[in-house]
Amino acid sequence: MKNTRQSENNVPAISRNKIAIALMFAAPALVGLYASAAAAQALSADAAGANRPAIGAAANGTPIVNIVAPNAAGVSHNKFTQYNVGLAGLIVNNSSTAAQTQLGGSIAGNAQLGATPAKVILNEVTGASASSLNGTTEIAGRAAHLIVANPNGITANGANFVNATRATLTTGQARFDTAGNIASIDTTKGRIDIQGAGLDARNIDQLDLIARGIEVNAAVQAKKLVGVAGVSRQDLRTDTTSGSNSGLVGQGAEPSVAIDVSQLGSMYANSIRLVGGQGGMGVNGANGANGANGANGTGGNGGNGGNGGNGGTIIIGNNSGTIVNSGNGGNGGNGGNGGNGGNGGNGGNGGNGGNGGNGGNGGNGGNGGNGGAISVQGRIAAQAGDVSLSSGSVAIAKGATVSATNGVSVSGGARNQGFISATTVSVAGSLDNSSGIVRSSGKTTVSGSTRNAGGSFDVGSAAFSGSLDNTGGTIKSAGKLNVSGSATNTNGEIDAKGIAVAGSLNNTAGRVHSGASIDISGSAKNNAGTIEYVKAFNANGKTGGTVTKVKS
Repeated sequence: MKNTRQSENNVPAISRNKIAIALMFAAPALVGLYASAAAAQALSADAAGANRPAIGAAANGTPIVNIVAPNAAGVSHNKFTQYNVGLAGLIVNNSSTAAQTQLGGSIAGNAQLGATPAKVILNEVTGASASSLNGTTEIAGRAAHLIVANPNGITANGANFVNATRATLTTGQARFDTAGNIASIDTTKGRIDIQGAGLDARNIDQLDLIARGIEVNAAVQAKKLVGVAGVSRQDLRTDTTSGSNSGLVGQGAEPSVAIDVSQLGSMYANSIRLVGGQGGMGVNGANGANGANGANGTGGNGGNGGNGGNGGTIIIGNNSGTIVNSGNGGNGGNGGNGGNGGNGGNGGNGGNGGNGGNGGNGGNGGNGGNGGAISVQGRIAAQAGDVSLSSGSVAIAKGATVSATNGVSVSGGARNQGFISATTVSVAGSLDNSSGIVRSSGKTTVSGSTRNAGGSFDVGSAAFSGSLDNTGGTIKSAGKLNVSGSATNTNGEIDAKGIAVAGSLNNTAGRVHSGASIDISGSAKNNAGTIEYVKAFNANGKTGGTVTKVKS
């Protein structure tokens, strides 16, 4: 006789097994239902005023936002108490007639849009919750510039866009002109976080990230990327930034770093512009930013700004462009950091800042330093353009690389322990190249003092406007080497086509070779040293060592 053992509640064991299996397969569906319900609740229109969009769904359940009619300038201003994009995505309906979409198939027209679609769609959050963008936002109908504004913060984790001309994610507030255009984005608080699956904007013309702080822990991909951090006023029409001159005042605690590209983060774009527009903040990147054109970074207020950076990788790809990290240093800072701004307080490096930039204020980054610090621990490369770094201080760590097909220019002083390579290299400020390498096929210029202790220059020609310390270092120039101040070459080696030193030369235990003449305006100290020249040697007195005329 078959065993049909009953359970305590009189349900056969075999039936209980079937129920368990059924529940096991049903569980994901139940979870999906709860998730869908949560997603629906996470997108809520602000009931007040004339800026209330209508929220619906496509036949497959994809959420739809039927935006309000645009104003005379073509701006549709929509307000939400909650604004989130789930894995299913979000359709923003900018069509008054039925439209075909990638996310939801055929959808009905937007009855409240009117006859004219929007050119700019502003989705503003008035509630107290941050926004999560975890899927695709598709604009149905006419393509438009999409702006998501949430002062509470925005997190992107798998965000991307379809049929948008441009996307702006911001924690700032849109400011309108009298004609109804968005004149600027005014930012005083909030942070944008890039996490997990990152943010992909490669199929739109431009991506803007505008917040008081930006933290990148995943990949950001775009054609043109503009990142603005700090208390700022950003003109979207001209892509210009006003920081300390905007009159805006920050709210809440100030981020320690304006833009932080962590070891897990990266930026890939044809053109990258990074702006840190507030004191005490810099650009920090441990892993990298890649771009085929250029990157712009403006460190604000040198200030603490410091710390600014931990480097990261900004790679510029095939289209010529420029990477610029400029910083209006503002207060540089706190010197301390300001300058230190990375290295700043120090100004010294930080600004050497101090040096480079009016040291005294060191931090000031020398006011000097014009900005926050930039610290590079990864790679910055312009494969068909220029790299320009402007800050209270620029620090390139051991193992890091800054390279460009055309030129690398640094403003505000720099410390290089890594590798700089370009056709031309220019430093507006002091350069500490101790243990570093600078290579250029063209001219290398430094407007401040140059320290090359244990470092290496291999250049087409060189002009050092300040003093030169080449203790234990190597300088090779295919062309002429000009030093406007004094030169120290203790245990070092200098080899150039022609050498001119406006001050004195200390060549103790060093070697100096010129394929042409050597002209020293001051004295030449050559104890245990070697000086070789092909044409002529001129100095205002010399001591010790060997001075020899050689064949070319």
